[in-house]
Amino acid sequence: MRPVTLTVNKHLFPVYNRPMIFYPLETLLRTGLSEVMIITSPEHVGAIRSVVSHGQSQGLFGAVTIEYGLQEKPNGLAAALGVARDFVGADSTALIFGDNIIDEDLVTHFQSFREGALIFIKNVLNPQDFGVPRMRGEQVLELIEKPKDPPSNYAAIGTYAFDPSVFARIDKLKPSARGEYEITDLLNTYIPEGKLRAVKITGEWFDVGTFDRLHEAAAHIRKKLNA
Repeated sequence: MRPVTLTVNKHLFPVYNRPMIFYPLETLLRTGLSEVMIITSPEHVGAIRSVVSHGQSQGLFGAVTIEYGLQEKPNGLAAALGVARDFVGADSTALIFGDNIIDEDLVTHFQSFREGALIFIKNVLNPQDFGVPRMRGEQVLELIEKPKDPPSNYAAIGTYAFDPSVFARIDKLKPSARGEYEITDLLNTYIPEGKLRAVKITGEWFDVGTFDRLHEAAAHIRKKLNA
């Protein structure tokens, strides 16, 4: 979304009447989490902290504790999750991307999660642009990143749950061809053990990575609030 993102972090863009980052935060907090770590780069942490702190001062996030973790270089989403190792400790954890806006209640799925890894998937028109699962029931047999011939029309959205083994798995990952530690590679470590499960969502989902999707998300929220 350049050139705007040269000066403003995408996750601070307004989506109708709120900064983008507020929406995934609220998705997590509705599950009952009381502690959240926002992982970002050193150059953007100040602006994000300022905006989120303002939201806290307005009572938007209740009594949740929000901390910040720094990913020193852009070396992949699995590496970003690794920043939260000490923060998470021996607990299970949830992960949501800062540009994901989900209009569906995920509380039951998170609260019933016990082991392995959980992904949320959505039926889309362009699965080839996402990670696509091949499944048997809810069990994921294979997760393919941006396949030319998708095995289904379901895309893995940027929302996950992981058991406490996740950080040991991150330690064993190797960088991809583009030099990053990929979230798909991390998820695939659960598949041989039969421990990767997918839940289909039917509500609206916006992966706000383009100006068109930003506009669509804002229009959806405006319509919902003014209904």
